Amino acid sequence: MNEVQTQITNVTGKTVTEGGNVTLKCLAEGNPTPTVMWTRLSDNSVVTMPLTNIRRQNASVGYRCTANNGVKSPATRDVFLDVQYKPDHVSLNMSITNKVCTGMAVTFTCSAGAAKPAIQNYTLYKFVAGLTYISSNQFGIFNQILETGGQHIYRCEARNSPGYTSSSNRTLEVHVPALVKIENDTIVVLEGRNVTLYCFSSGFPSPNVSWLDNTVKEVA
Repeated sequence: MNEVQTQITNVTGKTVTEGGNVTLKCLAEGNPTPTVMWTRLSDNSVVTMPLTNIRRQNASVGYRCTANNGVKSPATRDVFLDVQYKPDHVSLNMSITNKVCTGMAVTFTCSAGAAKPAIQNYTLYKFVAGLTYISSNQFGIFNQILETGGQHIYRCEARNSPGYTSSSNRTLEVHVPALVKIENDTIVVLEGRNVTLYCFSSGFPSPNVSWLDNTVKEVA
């Protein structure tokens, strides 16, 4: 019988998403057929597969495959896990205060902390009768012209292959200047009779309406 020393040809299963499980597989060949054992490099303790509930800190923990068939020295291969995780600490910032007027421009900046692999894109959403997509890009910067008054709620998300993480909501109050319109600027009324004047107003927030006489004194 021709004895052949063990050789490790490949190790698979090194990539895992954080929180998941992974099974490292050590492919070895030789004659007789080798036995395979996994140990942890930090303490040389024997580990069994699968490795469970993997965290990103496990990426610094090395593992050693030892394949042995009794012919000469065992073959070994050291590997480290590639632990991938979705973006951390996603936040949405605005270039202006929370209260602005229509027609103004605002820059929304979506940012995130650590992510592996790198963030693929950022997406900006607005709540309009539900969550509505606005725009998506690789840089997380969104320029918008505020054309509609009212309270607007925004959120962004950062995404990579393991998943996405959303920011908290940001509220922007867009003010609309007050406008008034009277029903008729010439009203005929008999002396001693009552008359009701109508003034139609619009704006956000809703404007307060008052009437002044020609001496600029408030009468109502």
